[in-house]
Amino acid sequence: PMILLNTFIAAVWGGIAATTLKFVQQKYHDVSQMINGLLGGLVAVTASCHAVDPSQAMFIGIIGGLVVGVGDSVLNRLRIDDAIGVIPVHLFAGIWGTIAVALFADPQVLDNGLTSMQQLQSQLIGIGAVGLYSFGVAYLLFRLINRFYLLRVSEQSELIGLNVAEHRVSTEVFDLLSTMHRQQRDSELSTRVPAEPFTEVGQIAQQYNRVIDKVNDEIQQRDDAFSAFKQSEYRNGAIVEAAMDCIVTVNHRGETLQFNYAAENCFRVDRDIVNGQVFFRIFMTSDEDYQLAMQNLSQGFLAKDGLQLQQQNVTELKRYNKEVFPAELVITQSSSEENNQPEYTLHIRDVTQQLKLQNRLQTLAYKDSLTGLYNRAYFMENLECRIRHHQQAPGLVALMFLDLDQFKKVNDTLGHQTGDDLLCEISQRLTSITRDVDLVGRWGGDEFVVVMSGLLDSDNVIAKAVEILKVMRLPVNLAAHKLSVLVSIGIAISSRGEIDASKLMQHADLAMYDAKQSGRNTHRLFNQEMENTAQQNFRFEVALPEAMAKNQFFLHYQPKVTCDTNEIIGFEALIRWQHPEYGFISPGDFIPVIDGSSLINDVGEWVITEVVRQLVEWRKQGYRLLPIAVNISGHHLHSPTLVPFINNITGENNIASSLIEVEITEGVLTGNTEQSIAALSALKTTHIKLAIDDFGTGYSSLSYLKKFPVDILKIDRAFIIECASNSADAAICKTIISLAKSLGLQIVAEGVETAEQLKFLKQHDCDVYQGYYFSRPVAAEFIPPLLQQSEVG
Repeated sequence: PMILLNTFIAAVWGGIAATTLKFVQQKYHDVSQMINGLLGGLVAVTASCHAVDPSQAMFIGIIGGLVVGVGDSVLNRLRIDDAIGVIPVHLFAGIWGTIAVALFADPQVLDNGLTSMQQLQSQLIGIGAVGLYSFGVAYLLFRLINRFYLLRVSEQSELIGLNVAEHRVSTEVFDLLSTMHRQQRDSELSTRVPAEPFTEVGQIAQQYNRVIDKVNDEIQQRDDAFSAFKQSEYRNGAIVEAAMDCIVTVNHRGETLQFNYAAENCFRVDRDIVNGQVFFRIFMTSDEDYQLAMQNLSQGFLAKDGLQLQQQNVTELKRYNKEVFPAELVITQSSSEENNQPEYTLHIRDVTQQLKLQNRLQTLAYKDSLTGLYNRAYFMENLECRIRHHQQAPGLVALMFLDLDQFKKVNDTLGHQTGDDLLCEISQRLTSITRDVDLVGRWGGDEFVVVMSGLLDSDNVIAKAVEILKVMRLPVNLAAHKLSVLVSIGIAISSRGEIDASKLMQHADLAMYDAKQSGRNTHRLFNQEMENTAQQNFRFEVALPEAMAKNQFFLHYQPKVTCDTNEIIGFEALIRWQHPEYGFISPGDFIPVIDGSSLINDVGEWVITEVVRQLVEWRKQGYRLLPIAVNISGHHLHSPTLVPFINNITGENNIASSLIEVEITEGVLTGNTEQSIAALSALKTTHIKLAIDDFGTGYSSLSYLKKFPVDILKIDRAFIIECASNSADAAICKTIISLAKSLGLQIVAEGVETAEQLKFLKQHDCDVYQGYYFSRPVAAEFIPPLLQQSEVG
């Protein structure tokens, strides 16, 4: 590969150098000089291409191109004839390339034991020896030949031209002047001068012949000769023979009169075999086509069916070896002046490659190159057609939008080739499970789309979605791994064409997103609430930057209380949003939007900053400071800026890090356990406390739980609601409490709202609770009275 690279580089730069030199000297670009410079670069680098690096090859090529340019100029000044630049390219550039071995080649690659000077001496000796030998032998040989046979012609021969003097080959002008001189000398005007058609000299000769014919009263003889010439030119002219298309002439009986060279190549038969034979009998693909063609011929190709005169006929013909091919056939008519019968010229073109190209272009335009399914452009076009159809006809159009769950992991762990193989497997399964009238396409990446239309209802469509999910769950073996393909499906329906294609696609996408939010590997049918939620989330996302800039966010604090004594031991900071237009926005509405936005880290840092500011304010007021818990997203947890930020904000305000608790939901930790352990360990270096929030909902492995460097487990409110009345929830709560105790963790119950719930938690040794039973989340100014109430109690 390096030899090829060095060769190409030297050639390119040789061409550039020679072209540039020519432009500097002559102020124009010379293509031949460019080619010779390129060849000079090739010649110069050949001897050392295996032993130099690309930069050296470039320099060798540049010098080689300049050597060619300068050498060509020197030869021109010395008036040495070298029409194609052999001497500059192969002699001068070759000498430079031989010297370049000593100047640039890596001695370790040459491995001949010579020093650089010794190598240069060796190269120079080689140049001198080869030059002396080749020039000396050639010179002596030519001198010897010249003694017996002159290698140069006489000045007289050069004057009249070597074609005439040496080869007896005349030119039009020479022949014409010679004949006219002979006619003048012999007074013989009956001899016609030679006339070459379609040239200026030939036209002069023809006009001269016409004058002679009139002088000698031979008009009839001229007409016959001209007619014969015209007929011959029509049938056997050079234009016909050089044509790229097949040109075949047949008479009124279909017998072949002319068969040009292109026709021989196309039909793979010599013209001598088919001349005189009925063309249509040999080359039509069937007897029926032959009979129809002969019938068309008898009617002068004027019938409405079959081959038509002066029309582009598309048909099938067969070669002499019986191979069938598609052809374009244009028929023109002329008349034979011998018997006044019509003759027909068939202009035939083999369009096999054109059709293949058209099919390929159509495939590229409408099909996905990987899976062979319809691509997005064709899919939308077809979807629009189906919707328009059902605006007039009864029925519906159902669109299913499929997205593979966790497909990125396949690409990241098994490679993109395995990912491509999986996509192909998905496409085959979708094709096999859908009807022939259904449309299956690849929307892009790991997204697929299916359209069903006709006299269907929503139950039919949902049943098909369930069937697709079932088929997709079947394991597939790829790259020595058995994989289960899980998909999320969004379904949208347009009844009687009420919803256009673009809107229907939007609805299906929203339904698919809802399916993913609902746990993946399921389907969802679009409803209006999905669109309302999406629009609301969009409004909130657009409003987030302004909310941050204009301090529309604020915090409420919910006390955390001991189960035994009702003593407040800390708080949880909960973010709230008061929008000037939308009013108070529920956290359940805007927090998921924040989690999915680019501002998630900024919001997290704002909450921590506000908590530290509040702790500083309470310290100024003389209140006892208690830990405050803040919720951190998974994205923020794995951010490298979190730990430095906490250290800076607590250090600048002289607040102990132990007064900050960071809560992480269990679902965040189960996604990437090893990275989560590393991130939590880094946080522990700041001496803050770590809590797992909503424990019991993330299905984390208990073997990993003991590895998390956490201090607190918080039981999710979903298990607290019926812990005193539902045996299953009670069992889960007791298990979590027991697990936390065994691991030495503090246990906090969320969402405690009744005395019965608190009683259950006390009975089973729960440490701390929070919820409406003690206090709702309140603004900072209401916290001091709660602290006093707790101390009094």
